[in-house]
Amino acid sequence: MRRFVAGLLVASLVGLTAACSGSTDAGTASTGSAGTATVTCHAVSGSDDVGQRLTFTGCTGPTGGSAVLMGPLASPTIIHWASGGTTQLVFDSDIQQTGNPACPSQLTVMNGQVVASSAAGIAGAVHGTFCIDATRAVTLAPGADFTL
Repeated sequence: MRRFVAGLLVASLVGLTAACSGSTDAGTASTGSAGTATVTCHAVSGSDDVGQRLTFTGCTGPTGGSAVLMGPLASPTIIHWASGGTTQLVFDSDIQQTGNPACPSQLTVMNGQVVASSAAGIAGAVHGTFCIDATRAVTLAPGADFTL
């Protein structure tokens, strides 16, 4: 229920922002619609602490190549693309202690979905696996990308 309400709130805010700016297209994403763009980000850096930035780089699609979101990496969250658009995600996460010094804690995004986006064509499922070290620094897990 919390996801549903949060998604409606953001979709309403996106529509309100578009209405106030004179735009006729609120840009709300619809899952599985024709013309959707797959976005892949190849790197992430930053801190998983509250109010700290996580920066995604090497991003494809209508993103401007990069994005930021404010930590912590938790659901729901809003990604701010370099292109000026935003995308709201909801997801479940699984955090495992790995025993690997290069990736001591591994957070896997599960059941992730885009619920609203003002960036053209961004919709659908969200996937990613992240490493969080003892200082709360975040990177992508080895061999992983962040996709939506």
